[in-house]
Amino acid sequence: MKILPFSFCFTLVSLFLSVQAQDTTYQLPEFNIHANSTYNLQTIQGLRPQNFPSPQSDIGTMLRSMPNSAGIRRGGSAIDPVYRGFRNNQLLITTNTGLTIEGGCPNRMDPTTSHIDAEEVQYLRWETGSNMLLYGQAIGGVLVMEIAEPKQRTQWGFNGKIQSGFESNFNGFSNSISLNGGNKRVFFSLSAGNKSYGNYTDGRDSIIKSSFQKDFVTAKIGVALTAKQQLLFSYTRSESRAVRFPALPMDERFDYTDILNLSYLFYDDFKNEDLRINAYHVRVDHKMDNFDRPQANQIVPPSTGVMRAESVVDAITSGVNVKKRIHFNHFKGFVGGDFHQIEKDGSRTRNMIMNMGGLTTTSTKYDNLWKDAVIRNIGIYGQLSYPFKSIRSLVTATLRFDQHQHFSADTFNLVKNEVNYFVKGTHNNPLFSFGVRYDYKPTQNVLLSMDAVSAKRSPNMNELYIKRMTVGFDNYDYLGNPNLKPESNNQLTFSARLSGKKGILGINVFVSQVNDYIGGVLLPSSVITAATQGSLGVKQYSNLGVAHFYGGELVLNSTPKKGFEFGATAGYTYAVLEKSTRYEIVNNQVVGATSISNDPMAEMPAMSTSAWAIYKISSLNLSPRLSLEYTLPQNAISAANYEEATPDYLLINASVKYSFKKWATVDIGVNNILNQAYYDHLNRRVVSSNPLEKIKLYEPGRVFFVNLKLQF
Repeated sequence: MKILPFSFCFTLVSLFLSVQAQDTTYQLPEFNIHANSTYNLQTIQGLRPQNFPSPQSDIGTMLRSMPNSAGIRRGGSAIDPVYRGFRNNQLLITTNTGLTIEGGCPNRMDPTTSHIDAEEVQYLRWETGSNMLLYGQAIGGVLVMEIAEPKQRTQWGFNGKIQSGFESNFNGFSNSISLNGGNKRVFFSLSAGNKSYGNYTDGRDSIIKSSFQKDFVTAKIGVALTAKQQLLFSYTRSESRAVRFPALPMDERFDYTDILNLSYLFYDDFKNEDLRINAYHVRVDHKMDNFDRPQANQIVPPSTGVMRAESVVDAITSGVNVKKRIHFNHFKGFVGGDFHQIEKDGSRTRNMIMNMGGLTTTSTKYDNLWKDAVIRNIGIYGQLSYPFKSIRSLVTATLRFDQHQHFSADTFNLVKNEVNYFVKGTHNNPLFSFGVRYDYKPTQNVLLSMDAVSAKRSPNMNELYIKRMTVGFDNYDYLGNPNLKPESNNQLTFSARLSGKKGILGINVFVSQVNDYIGGVLLPSSVITAATQGSLGVKQYSNLGVAHFYGGELVLNSTPKKGFEFGATAGYTYAVLEKSTRYEIVNNQVVGATSISNDPMAEMPAMSTSAWAIYKISSLNLSPRLSLEYTLPQNAISAANYEEATPDYLLINASVKYSFKKWATVDIGVNNILNQAYYDHLNRRVVSSNPLEKIKLYEPGRVFFVNLKLQF
């Protein structure tokens, strides 16, 4: 059964190779290829959340179904996206309005995707190569979450949708409602929803403490100023409460997010968006603590006391972006600019109660995680495309310039033996990025592309200013470094798209060289000591040198025929760091260091494949679905980081969609039919009282679900 996805892929490849291109009128290429699939594999780098049969509990979970797209699990929700092995701020996560969100948690309990409800998203897509430069600073990819906006109507009217779902393993309920209405002059959209999920059980029948509660409400209104001009305003409030993270030292007590967005749109004579100006303001109020952990309420050996810790963080992101379509002679493209400012302030309080020789002592310590830290960035960009019709080609050039500035009001300074490890100040980084793409369309059914890009990104808040927090996957405290150099990625991508009567085949192959890669370097204990109990020491973010990434993706989508359609995907990235350091540990103490050349990069996703099939029985209004997901073993592991290999696993999922009315459908199914006990290579370890104990965080076992959708 494990080789079925591969057999499926090879069979489909042979079918597509037999497609005969017809000599017809040639047209310049569109770069996003959409299949007619009713499933979730719409393009090689995109998917539609509405096509998922099971309830949409988390955007990060859905992203895992895309080729070469993975996620870091720390609990039952808020899966942190990883794409092609890039993560955190190497990726830019934004919306179609250019909105970005700075999360509150230094341990990324709340990545950007956790602040946007899945029911609000119409389409998810990864932008790579030269197109990344149109959105902001990113070196690995840009995730664009396309959120629905209110639309004009020819006359007054409204429509709506109600969705309700249940997942057995979590005892999880998901409900949402949306209403859209208006006329030519004023139009609106209202939506709200909630999710209540309990702990899940893995394939070993072990209970994983992963419960969470989430609610959201969104109001949007649009006004047609003229026939070509619109003004759109939206407000979203999302709340998360009692979110458990077994793979982190704390849980999320609450996370309150307010998002304001104002957009001005100007359309041309053909109703195409010609100019867009967006302004947004986001505030995240985040609190986390360890009050539900044993070490906060009882003495857990080898500790001699209890420690209650809590952290409160305020994160504010404000920004403006402008995008203008340009067209002169045969040139087409965009010009624009963006500005954003991130303000972050947070502190940690630790109450320690120690019992030594019958004497009980209490002490309280306060730590600044960040102290009024600020990141500002102003960016301008331009993209121009020129067609060479005689050779059926299109050349696109993209340029971007960013002026980055960061500073902090921190009183913390670390200077030892005349070495400045951490000294506050104002730092400015000018960043210049550029890319060139060549598209060649030899026939109507074939599109070949080559994309070269040199992209840069500045360090994030953790890398600049975090102070002695266990924010990595290893057992070290981390210290920021205000003097970090920006990372840069020089990447070359080859792509091929083949379409025919039988379907679509898409292939990407890329190679990247990342300079000044940012990672941790251990500081001597004589310079600084750890603040976290059981930590092996303090690593400071530093530029480690050169890293290399190699990988690609494959997507096959068939054309529906007599109610049957199928598809398959595959994705993999291999990465190495030219120079890394392995710290030798004896009895929980660092006793030495060894240099390693070309060590595989830590926390890299394993190769994943999938295959799916749908058969529509029109006479009964039924659509059975079957999908297989096979993830290979991950044996390319980092010796410097003491990584362990991860075994392969196969998942079988099945569901049936029944449309009992034109306006009512229900999906009933089961995920992980075999109740497979498995864990992903990126899953963080469960935190235990023994820091040397490595407990794997397993994925959910068998899950029965039902998902009801009503439209009116």
